[in-house]
Amino acid sequence: MEELQSSPYVCRLIGRGAEDNCAYIVMELLDSSLATHFEACKSKFSMKTTLKLGMALVRALQSIHDLGYVHGDIKPVRKLLLRFWYCVYEQ
Repeated sequence: MEELQSSPYVCRLIGRGAEDNCAYIVMELLDSSLATHFEACKSKFSMKTTLKLGMALVRALQSIHDLGYVHGDIKPVRKLLLRFWYCVYEQ
């Protein structure tokens, strides 16, 4: 996980450990969620916002790929993006 800290798209790792057979990691608290912004936009992002989000996702995945990691499960993100596209084009 330490290798990923050089990516601007990865949360900062503050600490990790184990206690009483329970492993834990502590990461930075991020700003409001994308879902919060989506709701604030009345569940509809503009085409420009949707494209910016898509490009940011591609840059983030490329960043971790460049460090030798592969995100093994982007299905939830894909579903979220499909929902964005549906809401953008919904009349």
